[in-house]
Amino acid sequence: KGHTTGVQQLAWVPPAGHLLFSADLSGKALLWDISSPERCVLGTYMGHQEPIRALCVSSSGTRMSTSSVDGWIRQWDVETGTLLESFRHSSGQPCLTHVYHPFNNNPLLMGDSGLSSSSGPQQQNSSGAAAGGETDARLILAAVHDKMVLWDARQSSTSSSAASGGISSTRPAREYAGHKSAILNISFLDGGRKILSTSEDKTIRTWEFRVPVQIQQFADAAMHAVSHVVTHPTEPQYLAAQSFDNRVVVLEDEGGGRVKFVRDREFTGHTIAGSSCQLRFSPDGQYVSSGDVTGLVHVWRWSTGEKLRSFQAHAAGRPVVSHLWHPTEPSRMVTSSWDGTIKMWS
Repeated sequence: KGHTTGVQQLAWVPPAGHLLFSADLSGKALLWDISSPERCVLGTYMGHQEPIRALCVSSSGTRMSTSSVDGWIRQWDVETGTLLESFRHSSGQPCLTHVYHPFNNNPLLMGDSGLSSSSGPQQQNSSGAAAGGETDARLILAAVHDKMVLWDARQSSTSSSAASGGISSTRPAREYAGHKSAILNISFLDGGRKILSTSEDKTIRTWEFRVPVQIQQFADAAMHAVSHVVTHPTEPQYLAAQSFDNRVVVLEDEGGGRVKFVRDREFTGHTIAGSSCQLRFSPDGQYVSSGDVTGLVHVWRWSTGEKLRSFQAHAAGRPVVSHLWHPTEPSRMVTSSWDGTIKMWS
C-alpha cells in the first residue's frame, strides 16, 4: 500500500523483476522494491495534475516515462528521480497513451526512422543532468486525443522550463492523423516499421512509421472499439485485442502493415464494460490473461482458448485495470485496482 487513489498502471524495471513501478489516478508514480519483505517504496515521481494513463520503462531500466490526461509526457531518470524531459502537444489535448519505439533498442535500425541519426548538442535539464542521453528512450510515440505524435528526445526543439520541469518541448517530429475519436492503443508491427492503432471510433488502422501514411483500416458497423492490444512473446505475428463487447479477439500480422482477424480463436467469459482493463501474455506465451470490472482476473490457455481459472484479485466492483506476469518467475503475478492496492499472487 502507498497509493491513496486507484492504481491503473504497472511496469517492471528490467531485467530481474524485483523493482516495480505503479501509477495512479492522482498523477503520482511510485517505485517499489518487491524483493524486500517490507515491499518498501524507493522513489516517488510527481509530475502530473491529472490521472496517469500510461507508464513505460526503457529496456535498460534507466529511464521511465509517464503520460497523463493533463497532456504532458514526463521522462525521468529512474535512479535519481530527476525529471529530464517534458513533452506536450501544442493543442493541449489529453495524452491517452504512449510507447517507446522498438528502434530505440537497435541503433542500426534508426536509419529506417526517417529521422536524423546524429544527436546534436545534448541538452541539459535544470539540475545539470544530460537529457535525451539514453538511446533506448529516444523515440516516444504518443496518442494525443485523435492523432499519434512522435517525439524525438534528441532532435525536438527544446527549451528550459521551470514550470514544466527539465527540458520542455512542444514541437513533435511527426504526426499521424486519421482517427475520428480518441486513440486507445498503439502497437508496433514488423519490428517497429509499421504501427497499429485502435480508437473509440471503432476502427483499427495500420500505418507506415517512416512517413505518416495509413496502410489499412478495419471499420464495420458490427465492430466494437478495442481498448488494448498485446503482442505474443514467442509468436509475434499474433496479437490479442481487448474488444469492448467482452471478447478477446486475435489478429495476425500478414506483413507489409496488413493484418487480419483470426476468426476461429477468441477468449470470452470476462466483463470489461467499456473499461480500460488490460491484457497480458505469460512470459512463455502459453497463457493470456485479463482483469475485469468485477475485480476478477481471468486466465486462458492460448493454444485452445480454454479458460483455466478466474480469481477474485480485488474487491468486487473495483476494476483490475493493470496486471503483470513476473518476468522470471512465471508462477507469480502482480495486480492493481481502483481500490488503491497492489497485490502479488503465486
